[in-house]
Amino acid sequence: MRTLPGFMPKYRPSLIIAAVLAAVAASVACGPDSDPETFDIVFSLTDTPTPLKSLNLEVRYEGGDFAGSGDTVACSLTASSNGETIVASDNQDDRQLDIAIDASDKPLTEGSDIFDCNFLGSRQPTADDFDVTVTGAINNHDHPADPSEISVVVTSTSVISSTTSAAGLTR
Repeated sequence: MRTLPGFMPKYRPSLIIAAVLAAVAASVACGPDSDPETFDIVFSLTDTPTPLKSLNLEVRYEGGDFAGSGDTVACSLTASSNGETIVASDNQDDRQLDIAIDASDKPLTEGSDIFDCNFLGSRQPTADDFDVTVTGAINNHDHPADPSEISVVVTSTSVISSTTSAAGLTR
């Protein structure tokens, strides 16, 4: 192709379109790993024979990571929870979240949302991404409760925030 000095050569439109499409595809393909969405994960007490003054849980997870790590993990008691304090610790290497709830003045009751955590992932998690094990509990009579009679499950996973790529695609 012949050009005059100081002038840009002509480009084929098909090459420009291909380059733009490749850039958009690379942005979308790389985006979720670099800019994950934030989800609110709600844990509910679905079965207990008596109200609980304390509850200890181990949550194994996959499909992302809890926001924060160690003792700075982003978990809190829900407004409907009777709990007084929550202590949460996340070991991201082992993919395990440990939870301890003190509800000695206002015991936890069956059917209530008890705590929620922020979770980062490239897709919306489901309850199947979380394996919750009750490791200990004290009932409202100050006696140890049988962990096998207590059930805590994920009842909600909702998007808190998402990002938009440079190409204008919501991720």
